[in-house]
Amino acid sequence: MERTVSELLDDADTLESDLSTRLAAVEGHATGGGVMVSVNVDGRPIGLRFDENALAAGPRDLAERIQELATRAAADALAKAQEIVSLGHSRPGR
Repeated sequence: MERTVSELLDDADTLESDLSTRLAAVEGHATGGGVMVSVNVDGRPIGLRFDENALAAGPRDLAERIQELATRAAADALAKAQEIVSLGHSRPGR
């Protein structure tokens, strides 16, 4: 079946919109030492939870743990985003 240029452009717009929506929903998470950090696809914090044990740590230790977990959560989000992008490029017809 032959497609017109207009139809192909419409399909590309739909795929791009779908990809953008899926990427915007990506979250990364990391947990350790009673702390859970969640970030969005840009690596910006969107959630931070502590249990009682985490709060018993001193401020410096807690800050270091949060920074480490934020880095791990950002790596998790990036890996998920890369998977979405690679799947988008491997769709049939692409």
